[in-house]
Amino acid sequence: MKKIFIIILPILIAGCSNAKYLSGEEVLQPLNISIPEEWGTISGIEISSKEIWWAEFNDNNLMSFIESFKENNLDLKSSMIGVQNASLASKITSASLLPSIGLQSVGSKSEQNTAGFPPFFQDLFGTQSSGQLTSFEQENYNLSLTAQWEIDLWGKVFNQSLASKMEYLSAKYSQNYYELSLTAEAIKLFYGMVELQKSLERSEVKLKNMTTLYELSYQRFNQGSISEKQLKQVEILVAQTNTEYENIRSGYNGLIRNTKILQSMFPVIESEQIKKDFPESLPAIPSYIPSEIIQRRPDLLSARFALLSSLQKKKVATKQLLPSFNLIGSNGTASNDLNDLLDEDFKVWSGSISLFAPIFNSGRLINNRKLAKNNTEIAMYNYMSKVLAAYAEVETALEMDRIAQIALNESKKIVQATEKIYNITLNEYQQGIVGFEEILSQENRLSDVKIYLAQSEKMRIEKRINLILALGGGFRFETKR
Repeated sequence: MKKIFIIILPILIAGCSNAKYLSGEEVLQPLNISIPEEWGTISGIEISSKEIWWAEFNDNNLMSFIESFKENNLDLKSSMIGVQNASLASKITSASLLPSIGLQSVGSKSEQNTAGFPPFFQDLFGTQSSGQLTSFEQENYNLSLTAQWEIDLWGKVFNQSLASKMEYLSAKYSQNYYELSLTAEAIKLFYGMVELQKSLERSEVKLKNMTTLYELSYQRFNQGSISEKQLKQVEILVAQTNTEYENIRSGYNGLIRNTKILQSMFPVIESEQIKKDFPESLPAIPSYIPSEIIQRRPDLLSARFALLSSLQKKKVATKQLLPSFNLIGSNGTASNDLNDLLDEDFKVWSGSISLFAPIFNSGRLINNRKLAKNNTEIAMYNYMSKVLAAYAEVETALEMDRIAQIALNESKKIVQATEKIYNITLNEYQQGIVGFEEILSQENRLSDVKIYLAQSEKMRIEKRINLILALGGGFRFETKR
């Protein structure tokens, strides 16, 4: 039996060149957990999380809806801005690898007397009139190009840059998973609206039938053919059917409003909605699904890069205990006369190197290193947990997908049998064997099973979408040659 680290380790070290910064001591320790043999591996498979998997529904209405949703959804736009901010933060941190260069200009003017008193006191002491004290003015102008650079002797700044980049990638893949999840929910919402549209049509037929039955029963009551108790029973059935119809209509209108909001439109109920139907085909499941396919799950990639970022931060915390070196230099001109500021004869330059070695800081750096180590362990356990949960989600999704297909097949059989009973009853009614009430009863029963069929079709689609979400996208993959 394979161990779970056989699966976890390739996910950590494959698919992205940034993963090479994991050193041997930081590789995940194997978990003593067995996995089923059918979760095999294929060496060198090529998978993609960017495929437009919803196109396999072959539904133009769905394609138009998803296109509008992706273009206008406010939550997606907000999450994309968050990724841009993470990218900017990464660039800001990476800028520390290069020297900081700036242009500096200073101009100063001072006045001093031989007694060392400020000019304000000259009148007080009468020095200006007596001539015993003299004063003089001094001007100083400086124009220089200055540079400062921390020598990354231990790689601390480089590790900080890597950590920031990993955080950006973690945020990016987190946003990708959010987009994938939101798209999946949007498709479920779309076909939920199809289901309620069909249910609403069948419920409307039932309501008309029950209204007709009540009118017929009322006539018979007036003729004395049925009792008041029987009439009241029909009234109850009409009220129940009307309540069912209004509930379905309310749910349908609610889904319409939600689809409008997803597209950043005012949630108004239009008088006529586009006629929609369930797709004739679903994205097909291949006969064999390799374990590597979950490498492309954006949430796992996000957790992985969060782990890689924490590893780099742990290195930074360790290297902060070492001395730091800074180079400082300037090149420019200095003069007492502003007119000579651009004269090369007054050119000056300076250069220095500074060393700072931490000696005493109340344990701040030591505790910071321990904190970074603990955060790394948390990120590692979080990643492991997500990997195990991902396999559990796939196993559950596969099982539920199979059950949903069975339920749909059985629902179709029930509809076929009910339609046959209805046709037989209709033939008997035409021959005068059964009454009109029996026809209405059978038609209502047919409406009920067709409503259940619509629910089964929607459930079938939702379970397939859940499987796609568990695998991080569609089912297409190719073996590299």
